[in-house]
Amino acid sequence: MGLFKNVLGKALDILKPALTAINPALGIAAGFVSGLMKGENPLQAGLGAAMDLFPGASVAKNLLNKFPGSNFLEGMGGNSLVSGLLDKLKGKNQVTDLLSDVVKANEKQGLSEQSLRNAAELFAKRMAETAVA
Repeated sequence: MGLFKNVLGKALDILKPALTAINPALGIAAGFVSGLMKGENPLQAGLGAAMDLFPGASVAKNLLNKFPGSNFLEGMGGNSLVSGLLDKLKGKNQVTDLLSDVVKANEKQGLSEQSLRNAAELFAKRMAETAVA
């Protein structure tokens, strides 16, 4: 079963650009299924598919601006969202861009002390992983 998932995931990765050219929704669906086949959780697979379709941080900015607030990074939802976005980033400059987006999205309402600690932990972990890679 594992071999089948790997082959199907790789086949979808190859077909994804053609499917996106035909219909962007098909491209997103192929990217989502491909991510699931590679063992990603549904949030990571969905974020990966959306970020592949819209290069850059536009997806991240839109998501972060929808959920600002002092409790943003205190619950599992906010932590999962930021963690999923961080997993999709490849360079240190992208990580710092996302940190800037989180700060800007929460500029008016501010982050609580717990949210700041959670954000610092998530971003520090990702920056350390990026430095090693």
